Amino acid sequence: MDAVVAVRRWPERVEVDWRRFSCGLWRVPEGDIHAACRLESFPKAHTFQYQGQLYVPCGMHFRGSLETEAQCHPIIRPKDYGGPEPQERGYEGRTVIVGRESFRLGPRVVFKSCDPSIPEWRQHLKILYADGGMFASKPNYGEFLDSLKRTESGHQTEALQLEQAEFGHHDKQVIRDMLTGREPAPLEQLSFRL
Repeated sequence: MDAVVAVRRWPERVEVDWRRFSCGLWRVPEGDIHAACRLESFPKAHTFQYQGQLYVPCGMHFRGSLETEAQCHPIIRPKDYGGPEPQERGYEGRTVIVGRESFRLGPRVVFKSCDPSIPEWRQHLKILYADGGMFASKPNYGEFLDSLKRTESGHQTEALQLEQAEFGHHDKQVIRDMLTGREPAPLEQLSFRL
């Protein structure tokens, strides 16, 4: 009687919280997926966990400031690996070192960031303007919002409209004050004397 070998099915795409891709900028701590994406040390690999399985990210693609995709591969013990041998291009089948152990990389799984909520987008837009330096050098928040590349996110579109309507006329200092919870300084009126 032939033994039946169970073949594990891997998802093609997985959507996870956008914070897992954070690079540590914009007042959001570095996420575990971003932290594990260290290809400069390959074949030494860093991992992150999803539903009890360890994965190695082998490249990330950013679309705007919060939308990200990562090309990832599950790690599989060599004795359990039943996939193809490594090809010249791609990572599937390659051997990696995690800690002191060797593993093979399984099939590619694309991890995609979820769409942040409207309040998360609104907070993020303010932070981009307040902390963006030369990247956010527009004279007021409204012009900065107009300059942003629109993404596929429905929440981003709605957040941009709400921010523009409510705060578009403010300058950078007022937005910074809003983020820190301080009341904006009253506008000083100039007096002209002859």
